[in-house]
Parts: sequence; C-alpha cells; structure tokens
Amino acid sequence: MAKKIISEEVIVDSDDGLSDSDTERQLESNAVAFTVPRKYTKETKFHTPKDLKNLGKKDQVWLIKVPKDVDIKSLDNISVDDDFEINGRTYNSEIENVGEKFQILTPNDDTLRYNGLHVSKMLNISEFVKIPEINYDAVRVHRVDVEKETDLEMRHFPTGYGRKDFIKEGRVEKKKHREEKSEKKEKKDKKDKKDKREKKEKKDKKEKKEKN
Repeated sequence: MAKKIISEEVIVDSDDGLSDSDTERQLESNAVAFTVPRKYTKETKFHTPKDLKNLGKKDQVWLIKVPKDVDIKSLDNISVDDDFEINGRTYNSEIENVGEKFQILTPNDDTLRYNGLHVSKMLNISEFVKIPEINYDAVRVHRVDVEKETDLEMRHFPTGYGRKDFIKEGRVEKKKHREEKSEKKEKKDKKDKKDKREKKEKKDKKEKKEKN
C-alpha cells in the first residue's frame, strides 16, 4: 500500500513573495508520511449482526466495555446492579447514558450507511479491588519533638504585637528579680561614692592641718 501524505497547516506571509507552486512545494517538504499501523488488516467484507436488522423503535443497542481478560460470554445471566465474581475476581459495572453520541453504520451495497441506529447506553465493566485495612498506629512513624532551647528572648514580634504581649508570668518574675538586683547595685554605688567622698574629705583636712 502506498504511503499517504498528511500535510501540516502553514501560514504564508504575502510579503514573502511565494507563489502557489512554491507554497505547495513547501507543504510537501514539511509533510509527514503516514504509515499503516502494524497488524492492520483492511476489511473488505462487511458483516451485520442479524439482531440489528430486526430492531424495533423501542429496542436499544448497548455498548459493553470489558477488561481484555474477561470473556464476554461469562456475563450471561449476571445482574449489573450488584458486584459479581468471574474466575475468583470481583467486578462491578457502571451504566452511562451516551444519548446519540455513538451512531451505528450498517453495510448497504458494499458501503456503510447510517440507518438511524445509535448506542443508547454504555456498560463499563471494571475489576473491583478491595484494599485491606491498614493498622496506621503500627506503620505510622511518630513525630519526635525538637529539643527546645530555654532562656531565648524574642526580639522581632509579629505585626500588631509587642513585647508586652509575649511576657509570661515567669518572665515577669525574672524582670522583677532584675529590678531588685539593679536597685541593690544602685545602693551599693551610692554607698561607695559616699565612702570615697568621706575619705577624701578626711585626707584634705589632714593635709591642711599638717601645713598649719
């Protein structure tokens, strides 16, 4: 079978000065060769199920989709409303209303024609796998808290907050202790200054007395 050429859409600017023949040659050079898929067999004879010829206006055509490892004949006498088993495997079904999305072509004088038939519903068969229960307490890795540092001071506060919003009772006591310590230091400094002043006065008096 000869390869078919599938052309690509090309936008040609009129200012480029390309003629129609130049444009065609450009399209052919950019074309992608079509290759027939592997295992493709061209159908020469059309076969129509006998039931399609005898369908009435109230009859429906359903499209059934099954997994590739399920024999369609094994679905006989199976209720589609409940889960069912085939060869030890559990399957469930879902019915989808497709309206007139899929139309049916039937052979007529070596051609395919639409005779008003369409797929009314689609039945999807899929395997149902039950997930076993998981003991999360046994498999979960429990979180380990990071060791917290103590005596840290927050220097940067969120917008709208200040130092006073984050002072706890312990911090208040610590602040009070600092104030007491500062007060004691201030008293000690005053006492030292007083002692130095008194010593200096005594020294000055002694020197003055010796001169006289």
